[in-house]
Amino acid sequence: RPLLISPFVVTELDYMISRYYGREDQLAFLSEVDRGAYRLEPFAQEDFSRAHELISEYRHLTGFGIADASNVVLAERYDVFDILTTDQRDFRHVAGFGDRHFRILPYDL
Repeated sequence: RPLLISPFVVTELDYMISRYYGREDQLAFLSEVDRGAYRLEPFAQEDFSRAHELISEYRHLTGFGIADASNVVLAERYDVFDILTTDQRDFRHVAGFGDRHFRILPYDL
């Protein structure tokens, strides 16, 4: 079953992999996306507006940007509280709907 992923996260991962690991790893990641290992979720104008609202709400978390906010928007859309991220610093302070905090994977297993 493919993992849900926003286009913003793909973009951020593409940049980070190419910068820290190199072109071959970047191409391997893009091949995984291309073969359907991740389900690219549509991100409409209202989703972007909600992400903007979240970034404004959490403006004190200077590392919380559009990729992070897009994860929260998708979590709200699908009523889930599991987030796969290495960004514990920010996500430990972000609440989903109902002020419930996320379970950060793989750290909270």
